[in-house]
Parts: sequence; C-alpha cells; structure tokens
Amino acid sequence: MFIQENWGNLDCRHDKLLKLERLSAPVGANILVSRWRQGSIAATRQFLVSLVVFGVVTRIAFDAALQGAEPLRNVAQTPSQETATSPAAILIQKTTAALMRKDFDSALQLATEADALFTSTTNPVEAASVKLLLAEAQLEKNRPSDSEARCREAIRLLISAPEKHVDKFVHAHRLLVDALKAQSKHQEIIGLAHSLLDTFDQGHAALLPTDELAGESIFVVSSHSARLVGDMGAATTFQRVVIAISKRIESDKRIDGHLRKQLTINRLQSEVYFGSFLANQGQYTEAIALLSTSANEAIALGLNPLAGQGLSHLGFALNLAGSNNEAVESLNKALVQLSEYPLEQEFPLTVLALAYL
Repeated sequence: MFIQENWGNLDCRHDKLLKLERLSAPVGANILVSRWRQGSIAATRQFLVSLVVFGVVTRIAFDAALQGAEPLRNVAQTPSQETATSPAAILIQKTTAALMRKDFDSALQLATEADALFTSTTNPVEAASVKLLLAEAQLEKNRPSDSEARCREAIRLLISAPEKHVDKFVHAHRLLVDALKAQSKHQEIIGLAHSLLDTFDQGHAALLPTDELAGESIFVVSSHSARLVGDMGAATTFQRVVIAISKRIESDKRIDGHLRKQLTINRLQSEVYFGSFLANQGQYTEAIALLSTSANEAIALGLNPLAGQGLSHLGFALNLAGSNNEAVESLNKALVQLSEYPLEQEFPLTVLALAYL
C-alpha cells in the first residue's frame, strides 16, 4: 500500500494524548501497522513517491493506542485560593464533570458562569484556568473562534503572572492549536509552534518536558499543518521534536513495562514514516540511518510487521539513493518479516520491482 489514511485525511485528534496514567488502551502490533493500498508492479517511480509522501510522518499508531481514552483536554484545575465548597469551586467541579461525561451544553453554561466570577480576580493563574475550561467547552460546541479568543486571554494572563506555570502555559497552547486547526489556520499554527521552540531554546528548559504529551500533541498538529501548506522544512523540524518528546516519554521511570512497549511501538512507526519522508526530500543519509536503526529495534523486539515496514521503507530510501543492491537486500528481508502478512507485502514487492528496472 500505501498508507490507508493519507496526510490530507488524517484526523490526528491529539486531544487523546492525555496524562500518562490515563493511558490504558491495549494495542496489538496488527493494529499499529497501517494497511497498504493495492499498487501495481508496473507503477512508475513518481507514482510510488507521490503516494508514499502522503502517508509519512503520521500519528495513526498513537491515535489508535488511545481510542479508549477520555476526550477531555483539561484536568480539573480548581483555583487554589477557593475552598472546595465556594460557588466558584463548585462551578469549576461541575464544569469538569460535565466535560468528562460529554455534556457540553451544561459545560458551556457552567464555564460561562465560572468565568464571570473570575473576571475581577487578582490571581491571573486562577482566571486563566477558568478561561481554559470555557475554551474547552466552546470548542466542543463548535465555536472555535470563541475558543481561540479564550485561549489567547488565558495565555496573556499566564504571561502576566508573577510565577510561571509552565504546565498550564503548554496546555493553553495545546488547546489553542485545537481551535486554530478547527478553523484551518495552518500558518498561525506553524507560527505558534516556532514561537514555542524559540521560548524553549531561550532557556525555559521546563517548557516541553513539563507535560510531554501536550507538547507532543502541539507539534504533531504543527507538522501536519506545515505539510498542508507545503512548508516541508517546518514539517521536518516539528516531526523531529515529536520523536524527541516520544523518546523522553518512554524514558519516564513511572511507566510500566507494558505501556512503555506500546509507546516504543508508536515512536518506531513515526520514525519509519519520517524516514520515508526524509528520503522523499532527498535527505538520504539521515533517512537510511533512521530507518535502519528503527527496523533493527523492531526486529529485536519481535515486532515482525513493524520490522517489515521499516525494512520496506529502508529499501525504498536506498532505491531512491541509487543503492539498488542494498535496496534489494533490505526488501527481501522485509518480505521475510512479512511472510505471515500477505497484505503488507505489496509495498516491498512494488519497490523491489522498481529496483530491478
């Protein structure tokens, strides 16, 4: 194939990238490996490249891994100076509960009432937390423009706070990306992602690590937007950030072995598609190195379908680079890994045919 869900159709609902302790949906290797569309052995190289380029660098695996997760983007953030029984705290608790049970009409009403109580608060962090709840409800009610406005208000409040709350800052940007994506404001998403990277580079070392999943979510969508507008340089930059954050998540010692393996699978599949993307951009040396490493790691983990994909894309990259003998060797290894998965064999067979042209 070529990847069943192309870049233009991919709905990377990154709101499923929640806190690590909320990840529980099991994923088998057969789910994590995308299906290939049928292709012709006589297909031209350009046809092959044009189809592959639509499928690279996706987060289908991560999305599949979290199908059972709650869609709530925010965690209840009750203002610290309010008692648990104060009117404001009760409204916030009710808003959070309504969002979790997907009662978005009630959530919108409750969040609006809570926001009114905090319009004159002296604590900007508390006011920002409430505005993010309102932004969440507005987005769920298909009001992305209003949600965008609330997110920007929340970000301004957080910037004005004497103490920096990086977790809320990153969360606000993640929700803002959602609102911008719903309005197809891809250039603004790209600019926002670059701004976050600049902030990170200027010494705010806690920015992305504080909430890795929110940070990853932002750059998944940013890479998507960059590809949609043809900014391949930005897409490459953002996807590198996604993979780097994925590795950091895997290294978290709080993660149990089962979940760590699922996260490793997700990251490996992203690396495979990213390697193919790099090959299409003519960055053969980096593509081949990345695909070789990913394929070998998949083999070591006994992930035959994923190893087969990695070796298939490695063969594709080697073929584009003009290393036909190495390409044939890699593709034959891919077919061995995919011997029990006939539907997965069409892509390496197609590339193998091209290698002999």
